[in-house]
Amino acid sequence: MKKSLQIRKVGTCLLLICAIFCASRFAEGKTTLQFKIKPDRLRTTTDIANLIRHRLESLGIEDVGLVIIGTDQVRLDLPKPELRQLVMDALSRKRKVEFQIMDQGKPVSSALKITGDMIQDMHINTDQSFPTLVITFDDKGKKILEDMTAQNTGKQAAFFLDGEMLQSAYIREAITKGKIAISFGVGDYMSVLKKAEALVLSLKEGVLPIELVE
Repeated sequence: MKKSLQIRKVGTCLLLICAIFCASRFAEGKTTLQFKIKPDRLRTTTDIANLIRHRLESLGIEDVGLVIIGTDQVRLDLPKPELRQLVMDALSRKRKVEFQIMDQGKPVSSALKITGDMIQDMHINTDQSFPTLVITFDDKGKKILEDMTAQNTGKQAAFFLDGEMLQSAYIREAITKGKIAISFGVGDYMSVLKKAEALVLSLKEGVLPIELVE
């Protein structure tokens, strides 16, 4: 009986030692980065967290744990220490959002264009039969949009992210109120909604308002 009890105690000790050793080795292989989110007029803390996740996944950086802390911080748990610099470079990169006139499927570089920092508000309107994305521009963007659409009625314009076209639309008339509505065609309602949500996520790219917490 005593011998059996001793064997159990030895077994329990071995399990505890193994658990401590494994936890230590696991901790050694992980790196944690914590960021403070600066106030942003267009993007919430959840938006920023989604953008971080989206940006890392688009670059093939996977298995990164993401935790929102309070209302203005986010923590990243990296599976490998060597990913630290790669993640830092990815999150510090400025992405360029532009709205430009198209000609034969290509942006006209010499034409007027609106940049992502001129977007004042974005929301998906679900009151109609199919979702539409409504975008409002600031005063500078409003003036450029009016001139752009007045000079290019009947032509095509598109949103670009780092030169890659996201969504195109035809200009039917001059837009003077600084607001545009983008439709996504017909089809399954949820599929159209997902397209709208994906476009919103991409248009909220640019400079991520975060700083590393030392």
